[in-house]
Amino acid sequence: MTNKSDCIILLSLPCSGSALLAGVFQKLGITFDCSESSDLYIDPRWEALNIRAKNDEEGWEDECREIVRRYSSNRFWGINDPNSCFTFDKIFPIIEEMGVEVKVVVVVRNSEVIKQLSGLDNIEDMQLSIGKHIGSFSGAILLEELESIIARPIREINRIFHALTGRFPDQELLKNLVNWF
Repeated sequence: MTNKSDCIILLSLPCSGSALLAGVFQKLGITFDCSESSDLYIDPRWEALNIRAKNDEEGWEDECREIVRRYSSNRFWGINDPNSCFTFDKIFPIIEEMGVEVKVVVVVRNSEVIKQLSGLDNIEDMQLSIGKHIGSFSGAILLEELESIIARPIREINRIFHALTGRFPDQELLKNLVNWF
């Protein structure tokens, strides 16, 4: 690959706030390339790939490479799908072998809140998987509570965006986004 491309992976549980974060990033210029009708900022092709990779279906690696090629024309692009916490170990090496730098944002929220909002009772496997990635990925940015973005949106988004891209977002656009919350 000739152009430098960075992939931002949001690792999260369902209802943890990653869609909100992905929506903000999308509006600030990080491509999540989801369908126009999605309010979750999850690309349906990536969601299908995660299921195929999780089940070790034949051909998922080539499909992953094709999706990465499509995305990597963007300087910064992102992946948001809770299933990524199960497939990260498989997909991460493929993305890296293609010359794309991977950056991870781990979005954590109180498990009781997640259970209440998502209706899921058993989230422990996902929590263990995310915990493993926090410990093994030295560059992970931990967002411990969605509420920190809501309470201090400009400061928190500036902090995370700068850590991911090396620059600060357009401040006028960011101020307008605060109204989006």
